[in-house]
Amino acid sequence: KDFHQDLMKLHPPNVQFSVAENTFAETQGTVTVTVDLDAASGKDGITVNYAIDPSSTADTDDHDLVAGQLSFSAGDQSESFTFDIINDELDEPDTEMFIIYLTGNNESDLTLGENETYTVTITDNDGLPTVSIAADDSGNEAVTNPQITVTLNEVSGRDITLNYVDETVAEAGTATPGSDYTTFDGNLTIPAGSLTNTFSITVVDDNINEENQTIIFSISSPVNATLGTAQQEYTITNDDPEPYCGFSSGSSNVNEG
Repeated sequence: KDFHQDLMKLHPPNVQFSVAENTFAETQGTVTVTVDLDAASGKDGITVNYAIDPSSTADTDDHDLVAGQLSFSAGDQSESFTFDIINDELDEPDTEMFIIYLTGNNESDLTLGENETYTVTITDNDGLPTVSIAADDSGNEAVTNPQITVTLNEVSGRDITLNYVDETVAEAGTATPGSDYTTFDGNLTIPAGSLTNTFSITVVDDNINEENQTIIFSISSPVNATLGTAQQEYTITNDDPEPYCGFSSGSSNVNEG
């Protein structure tokens, strides 16, 4: 026994994960992680810590693992810990990973083996959300900067980007660029965790009585989403009174001759 303990002092066991990596579906549930010694130790209660590498892309919304410690009794060559993968309903990157590493070992008791890190890859199982605008909307001519709302059908775990562009002339809208509104285009981001974002258009509030007029525009090229209702007809409602025609006064006097 003494010889064995002396040998362990000279050559302490290697401690490492049983495998270097695994891939799990988001629906996996509980995962068991095994840590092995390459030889039994004669010491009782030798320990090694495990923690999550900060470079990991998966976070605590994706799993419930927290740092901890394993203890090996004399003669024990294998211990394990568990964590759960969280099956959320957010569309996320197709894969996310986190790295668990071993640390805090007393090198006179244990030395780190080849598999001192364990990489867990989680595959997402949620579909892309759909992004849309209302097919029709309207506003009084006095509302010179109406806000156009772009909406997702469900919250996403990723930023959604898209383009928007004025199509009034091409789609035979009745508003005239320059005199009734300012033509426009741009891009918009709906941040991860949000359902909506807005962009504004510029309407000219003139003093001319006229028919209601329409601006037509569309959204396109969404990233991390599919396209739903993509075109809107925005109606500018006239707020100017009708002109009148008549004499400036009801009567007048003129000198004869």
